[in-house]
Amino acid sequence: YPGVVLGPQSNDHLCGIIRRLIQRRMPAKAFMNSAHTYVHADDLAHAVIEAAQKEDSIGKRYFIGDTRMTIRELLDMISSISGVRSPSLTMPDPAAMVCAHMFTALADIIKRPPAFGMAVDFVRTLGEGLSADGTRAQHELGISYTPVRKALAEEIDFIRMQERLYDRRRARRM
Repeated sequence: YPGVVLGPQSNDHLCGIIRRLIQRRMPAKAFMNSAHTYVHADDLAHAVIEAAQKEDSIGKRYFIGDTRMTIRELLDMISSISGVRSPSLTMPDPAAMVCAHMFTALADIIKRPPAFGMAVDFVRTLGEGLSADGTRAQHELGISYTPVRKALAEEIDFIRMQERLYDRRRARRM
């Protein structure tokens, strides 16, 4: 059971949040006290390989991840790495849930993803949090965890590299 996956090309909802934050397209923040456990994509892949190769892990369940942080701590870390301030507007949690319902209903009508990635399921998970302890996997599978700061720095660098490639392609077309 992976925590929230970080790292280049993780391509999940968190990647969208990071992308919108560093592109200054995040209008507000919410669920600031919600805590989640994070794991680098490489650590997750390594844990899966180790579990598959270890005979005595058959039937066992492992949580993969070690760093628990609140959304506030995560956004502060992203801001310090990227140099981009997080939005000053904090949306009350119930208001964020109402917006998620509206954006999801609209997305169903227009057949496009919800605005700002605010699908009801994602926002519900964001609000409830995902907090667990991955030390058992660390001990039994012999894995080590990459620091969250390093995983975020890699993801931010990857996003910025993609933006530069997109800008070059767009410039060539013009």
